[in-house]
Amino acid sequence: MRCRTSLTQWGDVDAFIEQFDEQARKVPKVAAEIARRLLAAGRAGEAWQTIEATEHRRRTNDWDWPDFEWQDTRIDVLDARAPPATPKPLAGSASSARYRRAISGPT
Repeated sequence: MRCRTSLTQWGDVDAFIEQFDEQARKVPKVAAEIARRLLAAGRAGEAWQTIEATEHRRRTNDWDWPDFEWQDTRIDVLDARAPPATPKPLAGSASSARYRRAISGPT
């Protein structure tokens, strides 16, 4: 744990990731932590790949709770990858007035 704390303090995302073997990186809690660190480093594409590579294990006879940490991280990654929203024109702007005239038809 001391090594992880040290890596966290220095912000070395790649060194943090290298602590886990390929199989461990597919565990939802580990993948979520890696993806959060990648997001913080501005690496949303890699965060998405990490989240999508996760292997979820399902119980066959019992209902299993979803991994909320993984789901929250996935949403954060999707938000980071989404294009910025296009602002709507102001109600009193010239383009808004042209639009209203265009849809109301000839006067």
